[in-house]
Amino acid sequence: MQQSKRAAGDVFVECNGQQVRIRRGLFYTTDHMWAEATPERQVRTGVTDYAQRFLREPVSLVTVERSQTTEPDIRKGEKFGTIFGRYNRVTGSREYGCTAFDLVTPVTGRIADVNDKVMDRPELINRDPYGDGWIALVDVFDVQSCCRGLITHDGYKRTVADRRQSRFREI
Repeated sequence: MQQSKRAAGDVFVECNGQQVRIRRGLFYTTDHMWAEATPERQVRTGVTDYAQRFLREPVSLVTVERSQTTEPDIRKGEKFGTIFGRYNRVTGSREYGCTAFDLVTPVTGRIADVNDKVMDRPELINRDPYGDGWIALVDVFDVQSCCRGLITHDGYKRTVADRRQSRFREI
């Protein structure tokens, strides 16, 4: 797995023998998603460093689904896509597997943009989950109210340290 970029203000927490990076100034969910308010009344979102590390490298496919409802496109807590990571396991004979992670939106709004770079090169999530590896940009009505109920980096640090509420599944 490639080392992700370090930024000033990143904090690290030990989890399952790995140093997991958490970016200050972002909001987080216990579903291992991050959210960042932009000046344009939008929220940029992606998966956390914890999520990309435990997908079993490398991320091989990212899908984003549109909601069946007409307004809004996505609701907080709703699945809007899936990330797949592939791995090889050698136990006498070679075995291949896939780990899936459901993308659960941290906010309610309309998907304004999907990161085409990640769709073409999903390994960007492994390299830089808080930067070039963002997944979706969501138009929201009120940034402050939509981020209520999300946790700060300190709360997310405790979540990772306790290893609670993982959405990882092998398929």
